[in-house]
Amino acid sequence: STLHSDTLSAALASIRVKVGGKTDIEKFLNSFTISSAFPYSREHYFLPRPQKKVNVTISDIEEYTSRKKLKNIRYIDSKLWYELLKGNNVIVNSNQIQGNFLLDTVDKDFRHPYKSVVNQRVSVPRDENKDAEPFFFDWTFFNEDSGLYCITDATGDLLNEIVNLFEI
Repeated sequence: STLHSDTLSAALASIRVKVGGKTDIEKFLNSFTISSAFPYSREHYFLPRPQKKVNVTISDIEEYTSRKKLKNIRYIDSKLWYELLKGNNVIVNSNQIQGNFLLDTVDKDFRHPYKSVVNQRVSVPRDENKDAEPFFFDWTFFNEDSGLYCITDATGDLLNEIVNLFEI
């Protein structure tokens, strides 16, 4: 559900070399900054919950239950996130909390951007004297009108090149 910035920039550089044969990788990587990729669902763009205590109050439940719900929030709608960044206290309704997502408004049609499915597999060794070992594989599926987005400071031709590399 999250692609880190170093993974994204390395993937872009790799595709750039494979497609265009350009070898100025270090210059390319130093020419822009890119964020990690974050989930979105239709008009809701989410950012990760800040590490510090968030100034959010849930108006329609008790404080103890409120703290437990807020502790589980992983992503905050960007509109609320900017309010928290300004130091404002944000008051929400418990219906704005959907799993580990905090929405800026009550959205009865909200669907989580992705679904995670864990499959168990077995690694069977070629050596008959060794036991088979189970392992788990986690698949992430994005809903329609959902996905990941990232933020960059690239502009002009560089931005166009990065968008093109993402499309490839």
